[in-house]
Amino acid sequence: MKLVSTLRKQNPFVLGVTALALAFVLWVGYEMAAPRWPWVFYWSKARQANKVIAAVNSFQSRYGRLPNTLADIGLEDSESGPGYYQKTSDST
Repeated sequence: MKLVSTLRKQNPFVLGVTALALAFVLWVGYEMAAPRWPWVFYWSKARQANKVIAAVNSFQSRYGRLPNTLADIGLEDSESGPGYYQKTSDST
């Protein structure tokens, strides 16, 4: 905190350049990390997909078969969502 107040008093231009440099470093870090660790940045989609998987498994254990669509288990059936379900046979 003392560094910021010192920079502000001495030269506001230096404070602005420092803030831009910090923003640039954070942006570069994000751009490098996002392709390498997508699960960190898309964790909410992974959680939604896990809910779909759990619902399908629950349906299968309850009725002894796989649901025909996600609508059978009360979920929205959409290819654009985090999880996509397509029944190919009753065993897969």
